[in-house]
Amino acid sequence: MANHARKLCQLYDSLNEQGELTVFDNKYADYIEFNQYNFDTERVVNYWQERMANVHPLDLPHSSQKTTLLRRHVKVTEDKLDKIRHFCRRHKVTPSHYFKCLTGVVLKYYSNAQNDFYISELAAGRPKGHGESYGCYIHLMPFIFAAEALASKCSITALFEYARSFQRESRGFQFLSNLQRNQYLPNNGVGFMYNYYGFIPEVVEVQGKEGGFESYSPYPENNIHMMVHEESSAVYINLEFRENLFDDFGFLDRLLEISDQVLAGTEHIGDLQFVSCSETDLLLKQWSAASSG
Repeated sequence: MANHARKLCQLYDSLNEQGELTVFDNKYADYIEFNQYNFDTERVVNYWQERMANVHPLDLPHSSQKTTLLRRHVKVTEDKLDKIRHFCRRHKVTPSHYFKCLTGVVLKYYSNAQNDFYISELAAGRPKGHGESYGCYIHLMPFIFAAEALASKCSITALFEYARSFQRESRGFQFLSNLQRNQYLPNNGVGFMYNYYGFIPEVVEVQGKEGGFESYSPYPENNIHMMVHEESSAVYINLEFRENLFDDFGFLDRLLEISDQVLAGTEHIGDLQFVSCSETDLLLKQWSAASSG
């Protein structure tokens, strides 16, 4: 997306200054030809058909009939980010894996999932030499959370190991089209999309002046979209969804609370506390006092 934004600004400048559009050397046609011969081979289709055979849809809480688009935002501050990066280095995972795995833990809690479920992860698909080309290079890949990897007795370390293993294994089967992918995924329930670098650049230059774009999510209406953007001194997490799909109950705040517990040394998924201190206080003190009064 950043490359598209830069090209758009360059085209606008050339049209204003020269009266004609600059022609860029674009290799996207080569990428399309590559896809025709490499996507949806029998080997790839058979692999994903088997992996997704036992996947169940997410059954997330929802009570509203409104279709209003809601957006939630949280920021991971620099001191917390330093701890997360240190934790990731120690456990040999990336921050992307870290937040993805903890998102799976929270989704299991919200949906009370007893079976395998999946989220869709946006993957960059630019081959070598296509860094400056413009076109749609991204595609959606299923990431399957196996029930045993999220079991109460499972350790956080084992969950990260599962995520690494799944990524290594599935990397050889990444050339799966969305059409084929959708044939094997549950066709009911709510989808959840995870995008670790899903941001348009905040500032671009047009005719010597700085400007910006307002981002939006051009994704299916029945999906919850989570975007995680890592900068040098902070991480910004955004959640976008239609109100009728999901009662979020502070989903992102709960995700950060789970992160704090993991960083503090909680070792097993079953030991994580999903009810916050403020919620406990509300239940045990304020509500109890009101009912007894």
